[in-house]
Amino acid sequence: MNNNNPREEIAKIFANCEDPMDTAVKWAQNIAASKEMNPNKDKIVFIRELRREEPSLDLKTATYLARMTARVS
Repeated sequence: MNNNNPREEIAKIFANCEDPMDTAVKWAQNIAASKEMNPNKDKIVFIRELRREEPSLDLKTATYLARMTARVS
């Protein structure tokens, strides 16, 4: 079982950004737009695409990021 905190993982991946979470959500929104996906409807495919674009995202963190992106989309 993965006990990593998704917010901490996102902060590590986007460490060079002023606001890692905001940057991560905007990045994810751009992926959804470029793939013509709706994060609210295409959840599984969206998670897979996030992980393809950023291999360091584990499933738990990618799922969390997808959920956060869907909230603002």
